[in-house]
Amino acid sequence: MAKKDSSNNYGNKSKVLSASLSPELSQEHRIHSMGIREGDTVGILRGNFRDVEGKVSKVDRQSGYVYIEGVTREKSDGSTRQIAVHASKVALRRLVLDDKRRKEIIDRRASATQPEKKAETKKELEQKKEKKPRQRRRQQRQEIEGQKRTQGEEEKAKSRRRTTRAEPEPEAPGAEKKEGKA
Repeated sequence: MAKKDSSNNYGNKSKVLSASLSPELSQEHRIHSMGIREGDTVGILRGNFRDVEGKVSKVDRQSGYVYIEGVTREKSDGSTRQIAVHASKVALRRLVLDDKRRKEIIDRRASATQPEKKAETKKELEQKKEKKPRQRRRQQRQEIEGQKRTQGEEEKAKSRRRTTRAEPEPEAPGAEKKEGKA
């Protein structure tokens, strides 16, 4: 476990102990991740127990590991022992929604990621882009000049611009450069 994780207080470790939701759950609840709790059904994504699904029997916030029913190993004396799986290696398949607070958390987080709000922001961004003064001026100039010029007309316009440029003004007679004695 990284130093940053071990130095967190107990309340902040619940944020570290979260897992991504399965695609079906993610679509249903419109969120991507959730904290792991006892009773949730998870699927293991990595390691020797990959593709095993089971209920969470214990969550160890101190170490960041989760104990899952059915994920056991036989000891040398014949007894079985549960294997700890790191929280980052599991995905939530079914949530326990008995808790009123957990339902509120899901509703709050789902309302923050509504697709309607994203669409409004895209429209606002397009409007802001349209309001840029440089682009407006360029568009007005093109409308005044008419359609795009052909290659020959463009070259004539460039030569006209070169000939009509003002020559640099000569300096005043008293302000000539003085040459130093060598």
